[in-house]
Amino acid sequence: MKNNYIKESFIEVFAKKKYVFLSVIISFLVFSLFIVVNNINMFTSAVKLSPKLVFDVFFAAVTLIYFAKGFILFSLIVLISLLAGINLTLLTYKFNLSMPSSDKGSIIGFAGIAGGALSSGCSACTLPLISILGISGSFAVLPLKGEEFTILAIVLLSASLYITSKSIVSKTCKVKLINRKNKKK
Repeated sequence: MKNNYIKESFIEVFAKKKYVFLSVIISFLVFSLFIVVNNINMFTSAVKLSPKLVFDVFFAAVTLIYFAKGFILFSLIVLISLLAGINLTLLTYKFNLSMPSSDKGSIIGFAGIAGGALSSGCSACTLPLISILGISGSFAVLPLKGEEFTILAIVLLSASLYITSKSIVSKTCKVKLINRKNKKK
């Protein structure tokens, strides 16, 4: 089982129910964040009218994204949310073990989550978010009309999952600590 890091880390981490629960909660929060950010105008209007409308608006926004994007692209949004939840849970597990964390896995995981946030939802809903970065017009010239970011997010999150799993299973860290007392000036 030399290269089965993901399976081994899942067995180690998710044998504890609190990490399963944490992963589900984080995945749901990430998915909810994608929905709210991509439909912020609908949510602010709902809060102003009646806070009770927020749940109705949430389910309407999910349905809107499902029908606007289709089953496959909606499933990719769910996959990004699940991968983000699993990644953050694995990083939490590593932190709780007081193992020095690998910056590579953390940075790649964050990049995947950010890429997923930019690519989720319909393009009309995502435009306010990406216009902040000044890249909204450039999506039109891409062959997949911006869905490249969805694929990139999944690749980055998968790479982060592998790197983090490998560091959990091997229980090693390549960061060398320097003893400041013995360091020559």
